[in-house]
Amino acid sequence: MKPLNYAILKYFTKVSEACADDVIKALKGQYGNFKALNKKAVINALLTAEA
Repeated sequence: MKPLNYAILKYFTKVSEACADDVIKALKGQYGNFKALNKKAVINALLTAEA
């Protein structure tokens, strides 16, 4: 299994546009038991990647 932050960023290579809720919904099957799979953490991962 890939790290969650990598999976979040990889998701954006497959879609043209998405919000944090879309990412959570898409990754819930594989990463549903991760505490970091929440809106605040997803947004933080995206902002960190952008910097």
